[in-house]
Amino acid sequence: MGCSSSAPYEKHVADERTCTGRAEAKEQQLRSLLKQVQTQQGALHPDTVQAKMALAQTLCEFGKHADAVPLQRESLEASRKLYGEDGQQTLQALGLLAETLHVLGEYKEAAELQEQRWSAMQSVLGPLHGDTRKALGGLAAASWSQGQAQKACQLLQQHADMVCANKGDTDPESLLALGNLAAAFSFQGRDRQAVAMERELFKQNLKVYGRSHVATLTAQGNLAASIANMGQFEEALVLEQDRLKVAKRSLGQDHPGTLVALGNLAVTLSTLGREAEAEPLKRQHLEASTRLLGVEHPNTAKALGNLAATLFQLGRPAEAEPLYRRQVELFRRTLGEQHPDTILAWHNLAIAILSLPDCWPEEAFEMLEGAAEAARAVLGELHPQTKYFEATLCNARAAHGRGLTSERGQGESRLNLESSILRAASGCACRGHSEYFGSALQRQPGVSAWEAENYPGRLL
Repeated sequence: MGCSSSAPYEKHVADERTCTGRAEAKEQQLRSLLKQVQTQQGALHPDTVQAKMALAQTLCEFGKHADAVPLQRESLEASRKLYGEDGQQTLQALGLLAETLHVLGEYKEAAELQEQRWSAMQSVLGPLHGDTRKALGGLAAASWSQGQAQKACQLLQQHADMVCANKGDTDPESLLALGNLAAAFSFQGRDRQAVAMERELFKQNLKVYGRSHVATLTAQGNLAASIANMGQFEEALVLEQDRLKVAKRSLGQDHPGTLVALGNLAVTLSTLGREAEAEPLKRQHLEASTRLLGVEHPNTAKALGNLAATLFQLGRPAEAEPLYRRQVELFRRTLGEQHPDTILAWHNLAIAILSLPDCWPEEAFEMLEGAAEAARAVLGELHPQTKYFEATLCNARAAHGRGLTSERGQGESRLNLESSILRAASGCACRGHSEYFGSALQRQPGVSAWEAENYPGRLL
């Protein structure tokens, strides 16, 4: 369906993209444009749908994802009526809504929408079409945040192969796909391969986008995370400090990219044993996550765990324990009982309880047993994380006089339990995995079962 006003509208949006004015002014101009177009053309007109989508995307660029969702839902419903379920405009609206829901932590709905979108695009556009490739990347990201690591890695490899075969290795779409694949390699413990890829990707993003672009900052952060995984914490710290400085200047204090940079810098300080410096940054990160993402967002729960880990390391388990409890409840509501992050959170709470002088060990043992059982069901009996949970449970029982009778044996087990407590705390400080724009995977500070399985005790 054509529209006589599309040319002025497109020119206006193009002008807005090059505008360097304040975010509030850009938003207000697009809202005024939407009101004008809707008054002239009606709610169910292509120009109105375009204007809503443009405003929603601008809101997302400035970190106002919750405000964008109603506009994107309205655009999707209007597109379905105008173009049909499989119309290209409908599928585009479907993907944008899925990406925004993903940022907001609505992983289940986001994954369902991405699956629906990818399936439709394969039929309508073919498997090699650019939009189909992007849909595959979005599905991989959604699968990752659902805890389906194996499926996500397979999809990411498939996506990167398709994009590079069609676009070459230095195309922006290829840089995005290769960055996602490198991040997956890191979480699989293939850090040398990941670091080599990410160093080159950081250089290429600098050439393509420039220093202050969000894609370049994401590449820099992922490189820092992989370098930290290899134990090169000082180099990682320099990268994280520089990244946060640039993000604050170019993206703004409240942009999701700045939030991630802040949290990751705090985590890196923790890995260096500089917990006194990390604590105020982690408190700032938790406050900002709560304010910008909401108390129910999984990344807010991860921020709780990060702060709790630092308090624990500083010898303040009584302050850490209630934060771990809040984290468990948030993960249960947002990710579900069987998500790997929820299982690890239960384990960490139990360790915190056992460290209290007047603890109730039965409660902690029940949590540890539940975590080990859930890990066996979700990850498998031979998975490193499952073995780790089982070992911690054994040490905890022995440390409390259950299973060893000699004083020497009980003393040795107490030392093992203290080691498990440190390992649990450092596991909470590990970076997790999240996306905040498009289908790009960016390391998010927080609990991650995938990383903890490879680096559960890196503070020791």
